[in-house]
Amino acid sequence: MNPFVIRLSNLALWGAFVLIALFSFSLMPRIASATANDVSLVSVTATSTPVYTNTGLATTTRATTGDTVHYQLTLSGTPLIAPQINIFGMGSTTMSGATVNWFYATTTSSIWTTGAVTFLASFGGTTGAEATTTISQANLTGTNVTFDTTAPTLNSVTWTDTDSSTEFSATDTFTLTFSETMATTTITSGNVDTVLAPSNSHSFGTSPVVAWNTAGTVLILTLGTSPTVTGADTINPTADVKDAIGIADATVSAVTLPDAAAPATPTGVSGSVFHGSTTMIIASAGSSQVRYTTDGTTPTCSTGTVYSGTVTISNAVVVKAVGCDEVGNISSVATTSYSPAGGGGSAATPATPATPAIPSETPATPATPATPAANPSGLAEVQVQAILSLLSSFGGIDQATINKVTAALRGTGGASTGRSNASFSHDREMGMKGTDIKELQQYLNGHGFLVAVTGIGSTGNETELFGLATRAALMKYQKAHGIMPAAGYFGPKTRALVNAGN
Repeated sequence: MNPFVIRLSNLALWGAFVLIALFSFSLMPRIASATANDVSLVSVTATSTPVYTNTGLATTTRATTGDTVHYQLTLSGTPLIAPQINIFGMGSTTMSGATVNWFYATTTSSIWTTGAVTFLASFGGTTGAEATTTISQANLTGTNVTFDTTAPTLNSVTWTDTDSSTEFSATDTFTLTFSETMATTTITSGNVDTVLAPSNSHSFGTSPVVAWNTAGTVLILTLGTSPTVTGADTINPTADVKDAIGIADATVSAVTLPDAAAPATPTGVSGSVFHGSTTMIIASAGSSQVRYTTDGTTPTCSTGTVYSGTVTISNAVVVKAVGCDEVGNISSVATTSYSPAGGGGSAATPATPATPAIPSETPATPATPATPAANPSGLAEVQVQAILSLLSSFGGIDQATINKVTAALRGTGGASTGRSNASFSHDREMGMKGTDIKELQQYLNGHGFLVAVTGIGSTGNETELFGLATRAALMKYQKAHGIMPAAGYFGPKTRALVNAGN
């Protein structure tokens, strides 16, 4: 055989073998290669228009029930078959796409597990001899999708008393802390009363100001003018308040507005020495109720008299008062004393007075008056009264001179007229009535301290009423005898002089 032919035949065989091998290789499946970051998160979007405006605090890595999660698989080559993806191990699904880019989207379900959304993505051949690559969320170079079904809650409220008034007022602030990032546009200055729902239909005031921290977890609410909220009110946000992905607030127990500031010490409890009676008006900033006592005991938020208006005081008393707010904070105690002028009146429980020593102001025993002579002037009593009134109007004439003229006009020889055996045993003041007041008027008229020149209160026309005229005459008597204060109160010192006949 020709060797060349053999060599050619061998060459032909080798050529045929190479062709068969090449054809066979062309029929084998092509295996795509992959790297650890072949799967990338594209976005998370809501399936319907949200009821709030997203403020940018929410990210595309959070989703809740009903949202759509998108995944993208990027390969370095074209796989023989479409890749598969399995979410939370609930079954594989074929991804859509072509060549090197493949996609999958699914709607979240309430049965999903809170936290990172786990998945497996696989690609490769169809027979056991062909390699299959599987990757999971651990291979992601970015943040994985987090599934969230937890509703936000209001955790706490704190109060800043910016004006130190001890009560909720304009410019004061409430700091509300929520459990997670909120959709901040669900709480605005215009709806804050409605969506935070303070109890008792109260308000945060006119034009309150709403501001958030950067994380969207803390709301700073500045009260507007004329707020009506109190320390006894609560806040329980409605379902209109939502977190950053639209889950409604689910605060279970309403949060009570904080109020640890005690009301201001009551004012108006200033005490005084008074004539007849006096009034007391009590106020306590930051209090919802004021209580007081007049027996020296200390009131509390549950004991003592509830102050409801002006208090009239006519006796010697010790007053104590406190202010209380809605949550039971109590002010410091205000204490004072009220006393009638001239030493009259009585305290709630007066002490038994000691037997007095002979007072320094007690006058000497008066001389026995001379027997009055006939009235040498021949003047009628009304004329005498008119002359005496005229004399009293001259400030430069002292009382001793008036007394002498009185005696001369009446022909008494300088002796006093009126009641000479006085024995007054009770203190008297303006507004009182009694036979002893008539006798007091007679005494004053008879000693030149005229109650009236003519008419009611004049000599012979004395009455049983202690009025302004009686008080004025008594004040002149007290000044003439050095009794201080000369307030027109018929007290112990004045009674002693009158009873002594001076």
